Amino acid sequence: MIGDIEEQELDDMRQKADTYLAALKRATARETELLDRHGQDEKEVADLRMQLDQQERHGRQMATQLQVAVDELRQTIAQLQEELHQREQQINEYRLAHQAAAQRENTLVRERETMQALLEARRRELQDAQRYLATSAPVSESDVVRIVHNLNVEVFQTAAAIAESFHIDTKRETAVAEDVVARARGSIGASMVELLQSSHHGDAYLVQIALQVAMSNMAAQVISTWNVESDLVVHRLHEKMVASESQRVAGRWRSLTCWYSRETWSDGHDIVSECTHRFADSLLDILAIAGGDSNSSITPQSFFEDLDPIVRLAIDIRKVTTEDIVASDYAVLYIRPNEEFDQKTMQNEFNSAPSNANDYGRSQVWGTTALGLWRREKDDDSVDGAFKEKTSMKAVVVLEDLAEQL
Repeated sequence: MIGDIEEQELDDMRQKADTYLAALKRATARETELLDRHGQDEKEVADLRMQLDQQERHGRQMATQLQVAVDELRQTIAQLQEELHQREQQINEYRLAHQAAAQRENTLVRERETMQALLEARRRELQDAQRYLATSAPVSESDVVRIVHNLNVEVFQTAAAIAESFHIDTKRETAVAEDVVARARGSIGASMVELLQSSHHGDAYLVQIALQVAMSNMAAQVISTWNVESDLVVHRLHEKMVASESQRVAGRWRSLTCWYSRETWSDGHDIVSECTHRFADSLLDILAIAGGDSNSSITPQSFFEDLDPIVRLAIDIRKVTTEDIVASDYAVLYIRPNEEFDQKTMQNEFNSAPSNANDYGRSQVWGTTALGLWRREKDDDSVDGAFKEKTSMKAVVVLEDLAEQL
């Protein structure tokens, strides 16, 4: 029994010993394995350390090289920055120099433009002064006399033609309207109107004389008018200027004023047509007072063809005497009714060559049948600015003895 127990214990001990032995073998094998692995690990560590040392050496070499490259790069950057700074300074200097040059150029350009503008202004002033003070005229006095003579011929022929075809209305009972009589008095004078209404009523030659006076009056107005709206004001200005300024200045002022006045007058108007209407209306008034046929088909348009050359000649004379000629002042001579006869400027329609001036006594003018021409020129060289006056062409007039001449 005891032996069995001991045997059992021995078996247990053997088993434990085998277990311990197996565990020891496993531990030994494990230790051997671990030792082998440790050896491998140490080798790997040694290899790694060697590689690390190599890499550290290489890294230090690279770091050294990099530091050298960085230093060189910094030195290059510093040099480039210095060069850039110098270039920027040069650029700034160039920019300032360019700006200064541009300013000088702009200043020179402005000065040049100013000088050019000044030169152009002076050139225009000189041109205007030369043109303003120029005295040469495109027409001569003989040309003006010829044009006025042509006008008088046209007036005479037109008046003669109308008077020749004039027919008195013996059956007319109604009196001529007062406004017609008033207009006629303003055109040919009260004495001529009374004569037309007197015992000489219907006399063709008297009608011709009256028509000549009316057309001469209208032509003189066209030639002498400065401006339709302010004729008297401009006339007074011109007279003051003539008295105070030289002939050149006053003449050029008159020329320019008349030119612009004509341009203003003609703005939007047909001057020839407008003046022709006025002429025709005036002639119709004369014919009505002279006893013309009230049933006649005569209208203002009936005279247009005959009056057109008269109006155009009057406008031409106005242009020549007021605009073209500067060195002298020309004016047509139209003698108003009731003025005293003056042989120096007038010629009697019925007696062109009297023995002496006293033959006419103190006769009054009743009308102007043909315009004359008067010339005035200021002597700028004289101390007192005296005027030289000349009657280039006498006005032809009828006197108060007209009724005796019929």
